[in-house]
Amino acid sequence: MLRFVVALSVLALAPANALAQQPLGVVETTLGRFDRDTLRPVGPTISVREPHTGPALSPRGGRFALGVSSPGSPGLPGVGRVGLWIVDPASMTITHEVRTGIAAEAVVYPGVVAALLQDGGLLVVDPDTGRIRSRRHVGYSGCAPPAIHAARRGIIVNQLGPGGAEVAVVEPAGQVRTLRIPIDTSAVGCRRVSLVAGGDRAYLVGRDRVVALDPRARRTRVHRFGDLGRERSAAAVPGGLAVASERGLRLIDTAMWKVRWRDATARSVLASGATVVATGSDVRALDARTGRVRWRAPGHAAAVAAGRVYAQPSVLDLRTGARRGTHPTVTTAIRLISAR
Repeated sequence: MLRFVVALSVLALAPANALAQQPLGVVETTLGRFDRDTLRPVGPTISVREPHTGPALSPRGGRFALGVSSPGSPGLPGVGRVGLWIVDPASMTITHEVRTGIAAEAVVYPGVVAALLQDGGLLVVDPDTGRIRSRRHVGYSGCAPPAIHAARRGIIVNQLGPGGAEVAVVEPAGQVRTLRIPIDTSAVGCRRVSLVAGGDRAYLVGRDRVVALDPRARRTRVHRFGDLGRERSAAAVPGGLAVASERGLRLIDTAMWKVRWRDATARSVLASGATVVATGSDVRALDARTGRVRWRAPGHAAAVAAGRVYAQPSVLDLRTGARRGTHPTVTTAIRLISAR
């Protein structure tokens, strides 16, 4: 299955001030750093014909892994398609091309690299050598959300079904444990949940509940909120979780597990720090604590990175809403990964 994505991330690599203003990721079929006001490449780039994930950063940000589908470089030993790259962001070079046989659709990098393949295989890979250390079958659902990191673990939703979701928790040393999560995965088109990292917890958002997962102890707590909608998106803010759908937006306090405030007009949501970026009839930035509107602008927010909101084609200042530039219209999805 061919899926192009745009993934943007801010890597905390020295010098911090300069690089914090140069998002790193994949724009259409270009992997590299980009000017935050134009999304034009800055420095060396890599052409990636079939990116299947956004970059998954190593714990210190010195490397990242990317799910792809590629025949491999000329002369690369072995047979079968390359589904995983491990990349040095400083030089923008591929250090390892891993022949997985099929594309990787979810990737985490908590210490080892783990990749969930389209055929349901979950690989654990040594990032220093590119060698596959283990392979197991866990299953794969096409509408599963992007993988995340929380509490120094990688979390992958590998299967969705009428009985709930199955989640794989990947330890830094490579142990993999799976959990069944009782959650309503019904949605428009196919079964889905939202998966969000907030501090040392992971949150799964379903049709009528939020499940808080402690990745260290592999324990869950279920919190019911009635109908959260069929087209859900979610984003974490300090002490809270923003959930939006065709039923509007709710900011859920994750200490009290009560709705802090609502916005009836929002249909999708992103967040950066304590700012909620909601899209409905326009784009609005709201204070996560109070729900107060800080600014509004025309458009649809597709991504937030490096202090900018990418609103196709406007580039807006996250703090003020001022237009800082434009970027080429992106014809494929935009995925944001958490900064470190």
